[in-house]
Amino acid sequence: MTLKTRQTGIVKTIHRAKGFAFIRGKDNTDYFMHKSSIASDEWEVLHEGQAVTFVPMEGKGKGPRADNVQLLG
Repeated sequence: MTLKTRQTGIVKTIHRAKGFAFIRGKDNTDYFMHKSSIASDEWEVLHEGQAVTFVPMEGKGKGPRADNVQLLG
């Protein structure tokens, strides 16, 4: 279920070997992001501090998640 409309955020941490990252949204909430939520070529160049846009979604028991993530700039 979608929580809100698309918003911006900053990549907080990346765990490449495990295939996930956390995004700090403009609402100051941390969103879980699985690498399948971003184009594979963008996952390869994603780095901490990178600005992104995403669709906030309800998580599956572990807090909110980011879907349809896109790099900015």
